[in-house]
Amino acid sequence: MSELSNPEFWVGLGFCLVVVLLARPVMAKIKLFAQAQSDSVKNEIDESKKLRQEAEELYSVYENHTKNFEQEKESILEEGKREVFELQKESDSRLSKKIARKKEDVQIRIASIEENTKRDLTNEMMTSVMDKTKSLLAEKNIRQSSKDMDKAISDVLSILEQTVKK
Repeated sequence: MSELSNPEFWVGLGFCLVVVLLARPVMAKIKLFAQAQSDSVKNEIDESKKLRQEAEELYSVYENHTKNFEQEKESILEEGKREVFELQKESDSRLSKKIARKKEDVQIRIASIEENTKRDLTNEMMTSVMDKTKSLLAEKNIRQSSKDMDKAISDVLSILEQTVKK
C-alpha cells in the first residue's frame, strides 16, 4: 500500500480523472466546433458552386447578347449599305435629270443666241448692203426713177435674204 500513500500517485490519478472527466465535455465541444467548421466549409463550397453556376449562366447570357449584338450589327450595316445604295441611285437619277434639264436649257439658250446673232448679222448686212448700194448708185449718177430704184433694192434684198437663209 505504499503506493496509495504516495502523493504522486494521487496527483497522477487525480490528473487522469480530471482529464477523463473534462475530456468528455471538451471533446463534445471540439466535436461541435469541428462540425460547425465542417458545416461552414460545406456552406461556403455550396455557395461557391451556386456562384459559379450563376457566373456560368451570366456568361451564357453575355455570349447570347454578344451573338445577338453581332447579328444586329451586321443587320444594321447591311441595311445602311442598302440605304446608301438607294440614296446614291436616287441622287444619281436626280443629278442626271438635273444635268439633262441644264443641257436642254443651255441648248435652248445657244439656239436663241444663234438666232439673235443671225438676225442681227442679217440686219447689219442688209443695212450695209443698202448703204453700199445707195452709195454705188449715187456714185454712178444713175438717174432712174424711184420706182425702179426701189424695185432694184427690193430684188437685192430678197436675193440677200435667200443667201443668208441657206
